[in-house]
Amino acid sequence: MKIILASTSPRRQQLLALADIDFIIQSVEVDESVLPNETPQDYIVRMVQAKATAAGQNLTGCYEAGENHYLVITSDTIGVLADGLSILVKPTDKADAFTMWQKMSNT
Repeated sequence: MKIILASTSPRRQQLLALADIDFIIQSVEVDESVLPNETPQDYIVRMVQAKATAAGQNLTGCYEAGENHYLVITSDTIGVLADGLSILVKPTDKADAFTMWQKMSNT
């Protein structure tokens, strides 16, 4: 079975390598916009499903002839403010990161 890591996260790559797992990295692009009134739990489930689906759709031609079993590993990381509703995703730039830090510290 081939293992696909649908993530470019250096930490996730490091964890699999430390576990001595042979894997292939496949970067996927999905719209990571938070939907109106979407809960953090719904958002993270939607992101992981979207990334796994995108990785699965890109499998054509990835493997040697006859290989038809694969495992796609993906995950996502978000921040959730103390209100339990406000979702923080990857900052777009330094100013965005600073704004997020301010929100997390309630300043």
